This record gives sequence, structure tokens and C-alpha cells, in this order.
Amino acid sequence: MLIKSPELKPSAQQALRSQTISELTPGSLLHDFAALLDFVATRELTATGKQQLLPLAALEELNSQMAQPLNLGLKRAVQKSYPHINGLFLLARATGLLRVVRHDETLLWRLDETALSVWQSLNHTEQYFTLLEAYLYHASVEMIGERGRWLNTLGLLGDCLMVWQRIGEQGIRVPPGKKQDGYINSAWLYHFALLELFGLTHVKPGEAQASTGWSIAEIQQTPFGQALMTLVLICAAESLNRLMEIDLEEEETPPHSFTKLQAQFQAYFPDWQRGFALAKQETFQEGVFQFKVSLGKIWRRIITPATTTLDELSDAILESVNFDNDHLHCFEYKDRFGVTVRVNYDAMEEPPYSSEVRVGELPLAPGSTLKYTFDFGDNWEFQLVLESIAPPDKKLKHARIVESRGKAPQQY
Repeated sequence: MLIKSPELKPSAQQALRSQTISELTPGSLLHDFAALLDFVATRELTATGKQQLLPLAALEELNSQMAQPLNLGLKRAVQKSYPHINGLFLLARATGLLRVVRHDETLLWRLDETALSVWQSLNHTEQYFTLLEAYLYHASVEMIGERGRWLNTLGLLGDCLMVWQRIGEQGIRVPPGKKQDGYINSAWLYHFALLELFGLTHVKPGEAQASTGWSIAEIQQTPFGQALMTLVLICAAESLNRLMEIDLEEEETPPHSFTKLQAQFQAYFPDWQRGFALAKQETFQEGVFQFKVSLGKIWRRIITPATTTLDELSDAILESVNFDNDHLHCFEYKDRFGVTVRVNYDAMEEPPYSSEVRVGELPLAPGSTLKYTFDFGDNWEFQLVLESIAPPDKKLKHARIVESRGKAPQQY
């Protein structure tokens, strides 16, 4: 049974065709996103905490450079206290423009110069819809330090549509004197901020109060927002219907290409000619990888050639603690976008598999971390830190344990 697409009425079509895309229209998205990129380019910003977010000390200054700075009145504001900055940060990570690099012992935020060059060659319309696709099809809540989901990890289309439906054609109003929490879901604040930045909603701010954060009195969908989201729904329905056709397969889009909506949107936005795409960066790193493998307070140092598979690395880790290799395992690491990638034992359902992924294929640099989980019943969790990558050694054929500290626990 095919999904029925919504109708794009003539008035909605006119709202789309008549909309000018600029730095400050239909919302301040492009202005504020440019401010974020410039802020990162001109400062040494550390990637803070396990979630790797912007440093707290930089948030107020960055907020002052937004088109509409927020007056929060908070004594200790964190990144999610500034929902617009949080949303812009999400887009910067999802596009690959913003990434973490290691300098000595410090993790720093840097712009990807290759991606930035492509980004700067785009016109305002192309940039606007690149960011829309980044939001709907490439973003993950992990990028802003929230707990990720194994299913449907990439793309916030479903979440965005849920928030959009909650706003509804009647909008959301917070009656005077009432607590905002009863009307505004605080977990959705970055969604509300992004919808405002894209110009899809109009937000009437409430009175700033100490300790309340972003204060909202009213949220209303704009005519442009209603038209654009209808077109997004039409594209989503067409995509699902193609998947449901037995004899027709969904066309594969390159994983880091931002042109999924382009064909349908060009009729209304002819300036969308060029698409943004990230260059493929899967390169094999030759060399000898040295890992410090920790299990609680004990640790082992293991060296291995780049050609070692993760399954073979698993064998070496288990050998280092005298464990029997008779259970399932998985490795987890963060990719360049800050999203968890899980490499599973071959007997598990979801690829990629540890017997097929080599150490040199992982996007690792000295200081990078991996989590290795063995036996999902007892759940032994090993933390791996890549200490160095030395030149290749032809004599080293397999992973080798070179140093041990601490007595291994009993497996059973």
C-alpha cells in the first residue's frame, strides 16, 4: 500500500517561489552559521568533555555575535542552554565543516579546509538547502552530546516532523504566569531554535527570568515554513513509496552528499544548481599502531601492524588477560562527525564485521580511543587509547603484547 503524499496548494507553491534566500531571510540561519564558522576559524577552541562540545567560556561571546542574541540570565550556562548555538553546532558537525583534531595532548575544534572551500563556493540558496539536508538526513543527537540511537542514527527528519506536528497550524502559546515546561518540551529546544533559524517558524520571546534559560511566549508556523515542510513531506513519501515497490530500488546517494532534495526543490528554487559533498577520506594508514588497553585499573600495551583485522586485535586483547575467546564482541569508535560506529563480531546481524575491518582503515590518530566490549552477558569493557603510529615494520606480522601492568581478573 503506497503512502499518500500531501498536496502542495497553489498558495504554497507561490510562497516557495517568492521566497528570497539571503543571510537574514527567511531566517538568520546563514548569518549565524557564518558567525559560528568565523568564530572557530579565529580562535583556539578546545573540544570540551566526553561529549566534545564548545568550551563554556566561549559561549557568551559567540551568543553576542548571533543576529538575535539570547538574554538567558543563567549563572552557569552550558552549550544546550543556547539552543541556537547548539543547533548551529549540530549542522556544522553534520556537514563535516567542523571537526576535532589533536594538538599535542589537547583536542581542538578546526574547520575542514577542503570542505570549507567547497562551502564558500556555494550561493546562499545552495548553502541554505545544504544545511536543511544536513539537519534532516545527516545529523545525529550524538553530535551535540546526547545519547544516540542504534536504529536510524543519522538524520533527524522523524524528530523534526514530530516537533512540527506538535507546533501545529495553531501554534504553541505559553499563557502569562504559566511555567514554560508545561507547553514547551525542553528536550526539543534545539529543534525549535533550528526551525526559527531556517525561518520556518516565528518565535515570540517571553520575559527573561533568572534560571529559566531561553524563554518562549509563542511559536507560530510561517506560511513559508508550512509550504516548505509540505514539500519535505512529499519528498519523504515519494522516497518511501519507491522503497515499497518490489521492482524498483531506491537510488543510492553518496553517504556524504547533500543533494537528496535537489531534484524536487529546483522547480521552486532554481538557484540550487551545485550540491555540497565531502571528499571521500577513507585512506589506509600504514604503520605500527601502539595501543594502551585498559580494563579497570589494569592495562596492557599492544603493538600491531595496520593490516591486522579487529578480530585479530580482539584475540590479542583476550590473550593479554587470559580470557577464553568463546563469546561475542564489538568495537566502537567515533567517526569524524562525532557519531559512534560499531564494528561487530561476524556472527552478529549488523555489519561492518571485525574480520573485515583492518586497524589501518579506522580514522584514528594518536590520542584516539576505541571501546572493546567482550561477552555481552558479563559485559567486559576495555578502553583502547592509540598512543602512537610508528613506521611499518616488516618483521611484525601480528599483534604483540609488549607490556603488562596489573593482574587480570577471573573471567568466570
